[in-house]
Amino acid sequence: AGRVTFEARNAGTLSHELVIVRTDAAPDALPVRNGKVEEDAPGLTVAGEIEEFAPGRTERGSFRLEAGSYVLICNIAGHYENGMRTAFRVT
Repeated sequence: AGRVTFEARNAGTLSHELVIVRTDAAPDALPVRNGKVEEDAPGLTVAGEIEEFAPGRTERGSFRLEAGSYVLICNIAGHYENGMRTAFRVT
């Protein structure tokens, strides 16, 4: 637990973003509406975000994370549903 720095490199051809969601839900079970995770849904807390960035770019963000379970997602419409997500735990 503490300050964590993420470096996200967009090696694709579309814009992406990185959203850090604190939740006990499975990474593939977050609530979705209109192709996007409902970031304000009960049981979800957005702990940080690297805003949308273009292909070929690398962006960084530092966030203070408490101990718990998290999911990293790209929350551009359709990206989460296409598998752009991974779980991690902060101890």
